[in-house]
Amino acid sequence: REFYDAYLQPYFGCFTCPRTRFVLDYIEMDQDGKLSWNEWRFWCLWALRAHPEEISNLDDLHSVVFRNAIIPLSLHEKTQEIQSELRKSSFHDQDRFRVSMLINPQK
Repeated sequence: REFYDAYLQPYFGCFTCPRTRFVLDYIEMDQDGKLSWNEWRFWCLWALRAHPEEISNLDDLHSVVFRNAIIPLSLHEKTQEIQSELRKSSFHDQDRFRVSMLINPQK
């Protein structure tokens, strides 16, 4: 919970929401239920190597990790979930889904 409060809250508004849980599980690579310094260090080093021009301080470093790795990964996961649900539904349901996304795109 401390990691969420310190770093994730600006990006994910709900600690118990599925998207936040996905991100925490993804960052916490050894699946021991605790985020270790080495796990977070991996992401920080990736950001320093991949986007050094965007980083001038610690806040920039964390922002680059979230904007360029963690958030895109969570969006990819959400896209996969939607595609899976569409494959399961009938053609009529898919048309209704498309119309609802046009009318109410924030879902």
